[in-house]
Amino acid sequence: MGDFAKAIRDYERAIERDSTLALAALDAAQAATWTARLGEAEKFIDIALAYESFLPEPMVHFAHGLYHYLTGGSDSAVVRLRQALESDEGWADAHMALGEVFYHLMPSGDYSLDSVAHAEFRAASADSNFSPPLFHLTEMAVSRGDLEEATVLTERYRGFGPSQLTVVQLTYMLECLRDPSEFDWALAVRIAPNEALNAAKV
Repeated sequence: MGDFAKAIRDYERAIERDSTLALAALDAAQAATWTARLGEAEKFIDIALAYESFLPEPMVHFAHGLYHYLTGGSDSAVVRLRQALESDEGWADAHMALGEVFYHLMPSGDYSLDSVAHAEFRAASADSNFSPPLFHLTEMAVSRGDLEEATVLTERYRGFGPSQLTVVQLTYMLECLRDPSEFDWALAVRIAPNEALNAAKV
C-alpha cells in the first residue's frame, strides 16, 4: 500500500458511519503517522482508545504504544509496543512503530539506538506488501553513504506508488550522494523546499 492519503479518507468515511470502529481509527492513525499528519493521527488514536474494548488485547497494547509515540512518551511507547509484539513477532506495523520511536524520539547521536531502529525497520520490511519502512531504511543507507542499497530500496519504495513528494526527497538524497559537488541545492529548494530541507538533514 502506498496511497496513504486515500486510505485516510476511506477510514474517515468508515468512522463517520460508525464511531465505534476502533480498528478503522487505529489504521487511520497509522496512515496519518506515515504521512507526517500527526495532528490527524492523534485525533484518530484518541477515537481508537475511546473504543479499545472492541480491540483484541495485542491491538490495545499497539494502540497505546502508538499514542505514547505521538505524544512523546518514548519509554512507555517502547513498553507497550514490545507487549504487542509478544503476540506476533512478525507484526510489521508494530516493528515499524517501534522503529519510529527509536528513530525520532530517542537521543540523537547514540549509534546503538540507530542500530535498534534499523533492526526494527528491517523487521517491518520483511512484509513485502508494506512500504513505510523502506523510506527510513533508504534515509539510513544514504546516511551511511551506501548508494547501492539506497538505490535498491528507493526502487522498491517507488513500486508502491507512494506520494510524489516522498519520492522527490529520496531522489534529492540519491543525487546528492552520487555527486555532491554537482547537485543543485538552489534549484531543489525552488522546486520542493520542504523535501530539500529534509534531504539536506539526512
